Amino acid sequence: MVAITSKLLNGKIIEVSDINEAVELATKWREERGFDLFRGQIYPWLPKSSFTRWQESNNEEGIIQSILDRYFDWLDQHEKLSSLKDAEALAIAQHFGIPTNFVDFTSSPDVAALFSRDRDPNAEFESNMACIYCISWKALSGWFESLLTEKAEKLQIYPESVSLDYLHRMNLQRGSFLHAPGDWYSEVPMDCIVFERAPILNKQERVMLYPPTSHLEEEMNDFFQLNKVTEGIEYFEKHYSGSIIRLNIPTEDIATACFSDNTLKIQPSWSGLDDSWRMGLYYKTKNPIIIKFPVQHEKMGNDIFAASMVYQLDEVLKGDSSLSVCPLEIVIEPTPDLLEKTDAKEIGNLMTRAWNAMSMFDYSQAQKLQCLEKIVIFGTTGVGYWSSNNQMYLAKMNIGKRLILNPENLNRWCKITLGSNSGTVISTIVCLGELVGSLDSGLVDSLSNSGSQLLEHNPLELMTKVREPKYLFDFSSLLECFVNYFIPMQLLLNEPGRPVIFSPGELNYIGNE
Repeated sequence: MVAITSKLLNGKIIEVSDINEAVELATKWREERGFDLFRGQIYPWLPKSSFTRWQESNNEEGIIQSILDRYFDWLDQHEKLSSLKDAEALAIAQHFGIPTNFVDFTSSPDVAALFSRDRDPNAEFESNMACIYCISWKALSGWFESLLTEKAEKLQIYPESVSLDYLHRMNLQRGSFLHAPGDWYSEVPMDCIVFERAPILNKQERVMLYPPTSHLEEEMNDFFQLNKVTEGIEYFEKHYSGSIIRLNIPTEDIATACFSDNTLKIQPSWSGLDDSWRMGLYYKTKNPIIIKFPVQHEKMGNDIFAASMVYQLDEVLKGDSSLSVCPLEIVIEPTPDLLEKTDAKEIGNLMTRAWNAMSMFDYSQAQKLQCLEKIVIFGTTGVGYWSSNNQMYLAKMNIGKRLILNPENLNRWCKITLGSNSGTVISTIVCLGELVGSLDSGLVDSLSNSGSQLLEHNPLELMTKVREPKYLFDFSSLLECFVNYFIPMQLLLNEPGRPVIFSPGELNYIGNE
């Protein structure tokens, strides 16, 4: 039998042969013993609330409070959600991943069994056992009423049943919650059915747990995804000094002096830009499909090597179109004379991050593959945060000639700084000629004399003065710079934990360091 810590004091641990027998026993207990709360787990860990786990990982409560403050402010401003009760609001927060003192349960043994199979295919465990925890609220109430008032108030253990028509997933999962802070399980009478873990959920079964969402759920998801970005920014500001730098807004006359009528005008390609380009649909990548490239024994240059890898991936995606919308994990084997073990692992990690992050925006599959190819080309050349000779490697790299304005100055690598609306500021490298080529074709007609002089002799200074790219660039052309330079070079040149800006729509600054 799987060892469950002795802190599970007041319940029985029953081992059965398989998941079917576990469901039968849980159903029998529901009918004969009045059990009405069930919780399926992929391993018999003690069921702690997400807030308790947050506390145990040494995360500051102040960050959680700021997250909740933003959340309740958003609810107050939302017509359909402003009248929610506190329990309903917290249940939604729990549902979308904000740490609370709620622990998820279901009234259905069958749903609990599905959750006991909802796991990452690559996850490793100390044993092959799963479990279903079972609670009778009637028995729990009787136990709770027997406690001294002081202890009952301290424990704060009570159920919450939330029914909101627009939460399709919660309703289908027949979800209930137990408000259960800290080591609540050491006090509560709770039985546990342990069994050998069943196969991972198939696609049809996952739809049973996670059906298509309602329009209101999508609105909520957008907020919570953006909230995760803000949460990450707050964490970096607190723990990695200097990784987040908030740029001051320039005085208006510096930017407007570059234009003939002293007015900043958004370029046409940015008008009506979809919000998905501005913030993306951020989520934690779960259950990725592993794409494993074999060792390349044939000697080849890095450009052919990169093209070959992307071609193979493209063929795989064409063979199974469903993969194009799945999170991927890309694994590259070390290749003699081209990729040592460390480089192969790092480049695979960066390709994984690029694919999954770009999938949160409206990049085409071709653009995502092009970005992966550039990561391989630049990375196999030697450019990377693990390499100390970036300037030497960059000098060796060939950039196609672009005869724009002054080719002697423009056809060169240029280090620039990107700033985003979230406060992230990060360095990247681009061919300056490619960047200048991304300026809007009608820009020259709207510039003042001083702005025109900057465009001709020092276009990077023009970008720095105007700052926001929506006043200077054609969006689609700048998007190609992101695909070919900004994303690959941000990933390659900065430490793995640093935030990365993946879309032009996120920018509020582009220019000199």
